Amino acid sequence: MYPSTLALDKLAADSADRQGFTIGWDHAHHGLVPPVIPLQSAGAVHQGWAAARAVFGDRTLKATRPVRQWLQLRLRAWRDGVPFDDLQLTPNYLAQLEVRYCPVTQQALGGTGDDAALLQRLHRSGGYAAGALAQLSAAAAQALACLDAADPVADAQRRARLACQDREGLHEGLDGPGWQRLAVLCSFVRPLPHHRAAGLPLVVLPPNRVRVLNAIQALQVVLTWQLATAGWSLRLRQVAGRIGCSDTRHEFMLFVGALAPRVMALPDPEQDSAQPLHLALAGLWSDARVQRRWLAFALALGETGAEDLTAAVAAVGLRGRRVLVHTAPGAIDGWAGAGAAHPASQAELRSRDRLGAA
Repeated sequence: MYPSTLALDKLAADSADRQGFTIGWDHAHHGLVPPVIPLQSAGAVHQGWAAARAVFGDRTLKATRPVRQWLQLRLRAWRDGVPFDDLQLTPNYLAQLEVRYCPVTQQALGGTGDDAALLQRLHRSGGYAAGALAQLSAAAAQALACLDAADPVADAQRRARLACQDREGLHEGLDGPGWQRLAVLCSFVRPLPHHRAAGLPLVVLPPNRVRVLNAIQALQVVLTWQLATAGWSLRLRQVAGRIGCSDTRHEFMLFVGALAPRVMALPDPEQDSAQPLHLALAGLWSDARVQRRWLAFALALGETGAEDLTAAVAAVGLRGRRVLVHTAPGAIDGWAGAGAAHPASQAELRSRDRLGAA
């Protein structure tokens, strides 16, 4: 008896069918059955699964939690007809996106219901790509899905105002601060005019591996993380020394003066772990005076100045974290449909210490 051969060359040329075949193949390679409903024998996913079963049999790879998540996300993208970056979105990469607290609701993630953890695209008009994915609670994911895809930042801000006007302080399941945090989270992955990005209080820090496409927000992020460890006053004076224009440097020092009392009031994370550090740092930006001084500095600095200063601060590095500065085209590589305009500057915070990540 001659061994049967797999007629892979007879698979339909349609890319969706090929993607489905690969998804089915990878399920079988990890000893899993794809949850396709209905699981029809003619379907591309089942063809790939059956072919891999014939090749690997019981010689399967371990299906870890990141692997299961990777397969589920690919299957979701294939079902919805949304592009998926197979090159960068690996199980190892997806494991780095895990957070303990939802960046929108600030509630601990876990279990089922509104607090269930879900990986979501922050740019709904784009595909599943590195830098544009974040883990949210189910409640935050539902709120994200409600936003106007054309301008989710403005829509989330509008909903924040409606929540504040509501007697119970809620609008469609989120309170005003929650909608505001969602607006800022969406703004990270959308190139915005400099003045508009500067006017958004940094009420949420970008989760691990989320790219920040606006130069002034990238500068906000790296400066905020400078406040996380002792010696921040000296480091901010060193930053000031890198600002060439004396008037702009003066605006920066006024901003530091407004920020300093709030930083000194922060609890020591080694002594008081009641509030995670990244939530406490984001809370610094809720002060109206801090935001007003920041806006004055940001407008004086300009977009090009913000880009240069971000690169300089990032080059120094952050304790326990790494800032990656991407080239303009590379920042949105794989973000199919994410917009024609390239960002002027971008940064990605990558945590070396998982306990310190958002």
